[in-house]
Amino acid sequence: MNKFVLSALALTTASGAALAGNETKEWLSLDREIASLAQGTAQAASSGVTVSGFIKTSFYDSGDIDTDPSPLNESDLSGFSLNNARVNISGSIGRFGAYIQLDGASAMSDESAHPGPGNLGPSLGAPDQPFSTASDVIVLDAYASWSITDEIQLRMGNFRPPVLGSALLDENQLLFLNRTLNGDVWDFRDLGVQVNGNFDRLGWWAALQNGQDAQGDEFAYALRVAFNALGAAGSNVEGAYGAGDDTNLSLAAAYADDGDIDEGTALALEGQFSVRNFAIAGEMVDYDEDLGDVSPWSLTASFLINTQWEIAARYEDVDDSDDTTLITLGLNWYLEGHNAKWQINYATADSDNSSFEVDLIGLGLVVSI
Repeated sequence: MNKFVLSALALTTASGAALAGNETKEWLSLDREIASLAQGTAQAASSGVTVSGFIKTSFYDSGDIDTDPSPLNESDLSGFSLNNARVNISGSIGRFGAYIQLDGASAMSDESAHPGPGNLGPSLGAPDQPFSTASDVIVLDAYASWSITDEIQLRMGNFRPPVLGSALLDENQLLFLNRTLNGDVWDFRDLGVQVNGNFDRLGWWAALQNGQDAQGDEFAYALRVAFNALGAAGSNVEGAYGAGDDTNLSLAAAYADDGDIDEGTALALEGQFSVRNFAIAGEMVDYDEDLGDVSPWSLTASFLINTQWEIAARYEDVDDSDDTTLITLGLNWYLEGHNAKWQINYATADSDNSSFEVDLIGLGLVVSI
């Protein structure tokens, strides 16, 4: 083989090696781009973190509530209250999610544990702590979730038991400054697991939680079903605001039992109806013997005067031996819907027990972001 052939062969080999090196680099670059794209796709599956929250603050005045514990002094209630200082943090990745709810108002301190139903309270019409202030931040809801299918979800962690619709609402979504008596009873969190789903007009919830004995060997469970008979009733707010012009009717029932309480069952029934500017709702809970052996109920009606003003009235019967009843009147001024609103309430209780008779005026401001 002559020198020309050897030189040509060497040149061809060298060129091939150079081309192979370039091709290898191109493939490596393509691999990196594919890996980067896959990483970007994985990150796109995550919605990131969303932060929201609200402040609910109010002023209460009553000549029937003594704020001084000393029997020698009397001091009528007249002052400002911090009902909520709420922060909500949520995020998801694929079909999994996480939700954390924090609050810095001292009125929320009783929601971090399982109080058990039955304490309907002597301070009817008054907030849990009418003179509450800012306090250490506590964790309320804190759970992980999994969308098993598009219709079925699972959550595990700390959350409210699925018993009463009015108790499942956050405080910035309420028609009045305070919940119904029954709603206040079931507005607590407990550790456990819940599976819920939606099928057309039917919604269902099933929860198993620690219950009164905490991590003891007895559990509390709750079963709830809701049926939207007409329209889209059962929204996440109360009253006529946001209900729309259609006729809406929603019915729900729930059953709860705590294994640590001998006679500790509760049966809840509720309904919501709205048509154009008018809404009416009712709820009743029948408590077993060890939970008070009472069946308190309430009836609420509201009328949306225009897009910004709503008037409301609520009647509650405690079903106790003192024949205690409570009437609450309210006027809401919506500046940005439920996200920014003023609320003024007047509540009066009538009872054979004079210590239950309370007249209370409240003015509240809610701002949600």
